[in-house]
Order: sequence, then C-alpha cells, then structure tokens
Amino acid sequence: GEQVHYLRHKFPEVRFQGLDVSVRMVDAARKRNPTHQFSVGSVLDADTFVPDHFDLAFSTGTLSIFDAPEPFLDNLLTWVNANGVILIFSLFNEFPIDVKMQYRDTANKPDQWQKGWNIWSKETVGRFLASKRVSWDWRPFRMPFAIERRHDPMRAWTIETEDHPFQETNGAMQLINYHVLQIVNC
Repeated sequence: GEQVHYLRHKFPEVRFQGLDVSVRMVDAARKRNPTHQFSVGSVLDADTFVPDHFDLAFSTGTLSIFDAPEPFLDNLLTWVNANGVILIFSLFNEFPIDVKMQYRDTANKPDQWQKGWNIWSKETVGRFLASKRVSWDWRPFRMPFAIERRHDPMRAWTIETEDHPFQETNGAMQLINYHVLQIVNC
C-alpha cells in the first residue's frame, strides 16, 4: 500500500485498486488507504479482473518473481483498456540473456530455496510485445540516493562503482539495473 499511499496524495481524484497474494500485505494496505480497494489474489489468475478494467496498471518489483514473463504481461494487457498504459518497474537485461534465479539464505533458512530475482531480457519481452497490439518504451532508472545495507542480505542496498555513485546490489552479488517499461495498449 505504500505506492498507493504516495500516489493518492499526488492524484486525489484517482481511484486506486491494489492486488497482492499476501493477506497480511493487503490488510496493511487497507489500513493505510481505507478509501481504496485492495484484493488478495494473483496477477497470474486471468479472472482476477474483467477485461478492459483499468486505464493504468503499474507493477513495482514483481515481474522478477515469476518463472515466465508472458502470463504476467498477458493478464495486464487484458485488464487495461484500449489506449490504457502499463508501467512495470523491474529488472530487464540489456543483453539477450534471461536469468531464472533461486537462492538460499544458508544462515537463516538453510533448507529453503527462494525465488525473486529473475531477470528477463529486453529481447524476450520485446518479442512477446511485438506479437500484441501495443507500443512500448524502456526507460532506465538510476537510484538517486544511498540505501544502507540491512539485516536481510537479499534486500537491495547501494555501493559506489566507477559508473554510478548509488549502484544497487544484493547478497547474490548482483548489480541491479532497473528499468521502467511503459506499454500502451493500442
């Protein structure tokens, strides 16, 4: 609910809806944003919303959780009306390489493999979008401030590199380069 909380103050006339698989997160979002609607569900469930339901859909940091980008993108495209816009903030690889990643926190959860840092190439996503009636654009994002390292080694923090004073990284030793993918449904 943090993103809705921020946006509802900037755009008080807009009605927001949120979606999360976590009941705990949806409950927290409802408490923080009582005049907006939040649902427990998955973006991978095509029946979550009816077609042409939204003018704008945005996703922040969730695409990398999924083992394939196509079902995620397909549902968003179905739910956004003609001329609607989708904004996706995620990891996208400039190189034609897709990465499916699993990791294990051997100090805290030694028997549990987790997902969450998959990286889809611009080529893969672009090829899928080319089969749809859409236009799209990639916009690089650079973190404009420092983020301190926290207890959870998979929560991103920043380091200084030769190319960027606030390069994001994580405990998997990834250099994190986010993009915003803007899709317009034609």
